Amino acid sequence: MAINSTKIAKLAGVSRSTVSKVINNYPDIPQSTKDKVMAIINENNYKPNIYAQVLKGIAPKVICIYIHVSYKDAMKEFNSHYMMTMLSNFVYEAEQIGYSISVEMVRANEDQKKILEKITNTFLEKRIESAVFIGQTSDDTYIDELVKRGFKLASIDRSVDVGGNSFNVITDDADGAYRATELLYKNGYKNIMHIGGDLKKLSSRSRVKGYEKSVTKHGGQIIKLNGTYTAEFGQECADIFCKEYLDKVDSIVFGNDTIATGFIIRMMQLDPQVLNKIGYIGFDDDVIDTLFTPTISSMVVDFKGITKATLQALTANSEDKDQEIPHEIHSKMLLIERDSSSKR
Repeated sequence: MAINSTKIAKLAGVSRSTVSKVINNYPDIPQSTKDKVMAIINENNYKPNIYAQVLKGIAPKVICIYIHVSYKDAMKEFNSHYMMTMLSNFVYEAEQIGYSISVEMVRANEDQKKILEKITNTFLEKRIESAVFIGQTSDDTYIDELVKRGFKLASIDRSVDVGGNSFNVITDDADGAYRATELLYKNGYKNIMHIGGDLKKLSSRSRVKGYEKSVTKHGGQIIKLNGTYTAEFGQECADIFCKEYLDKVDSIVFGNDTIATGFIIRMMQLDPQVLNKIGYIGFDDDVIDTLFTPTISSMVVDFKGITKATLQALTANSEDKDQEIPHEIHSKMLLIERDSSSKR
């Protein structure tokens, strides 16, 4: 007869629930028990029936990450250093606790009702246990409705009403931009500009606030441009900078390293000497930062810390019914100082 969890339990001398906990990597099972049960499982080539679990109303240990993409070339946004680093950390940290990650793209021009129903059905059909939303904008109203429907989710870079099964994951972008601007002032720069991304994103608005806070503190003039988190926007800003700000600005806080990269490459064509005269700091600590001269200073998210904390909160109720999901998870940004922010 086909082997099943009941027979595995009998052969191992444990309860069926213990077998289930071993399979699902519960932390409260002694290692000796895990080893004994896994030995029986491997010896009998037992494979848990995932479809049977779904039919019983038990969602598989899968967390779906929904990524907002707003550009025509969605792969540029998807393949950004920030997004790929965030995803790789989620995959790695999820594996450590016995979970799998699936990824879906949500395009900015998609119908909100269709997105809502698609994700709702994914939850109701027990194909996923919970979800993480990255980069949703203030226009993405479907996420608020998902919160109201009580689904377990975490929102990164887009605040939602918390409570029940939802919570916000917040990187301290305002503090990061403030500290970046303060470093430039500390190193002798006086006229600091901010070139940032999409203001529909919480991170963009927060970074502007942090920059403005520092400039106001020092009695400086607020000079800012906002567009998209792309190299193309950075190139456009280099043209604008040469025409309007060459004699007015001595340093820049960039919204991310991709914008900075576009700016630098275009400036190399327009006037390379400018890059040796101005100071600048980016965000995200892209691997390319050390390949430029001067090397690029950058603020960076604690990717490992934030993904680990998010997954712990999302999976808490599945193993510990008494543990509450937090309302918010905060993560400070790290400052990586290189040559671009040093004194000229």
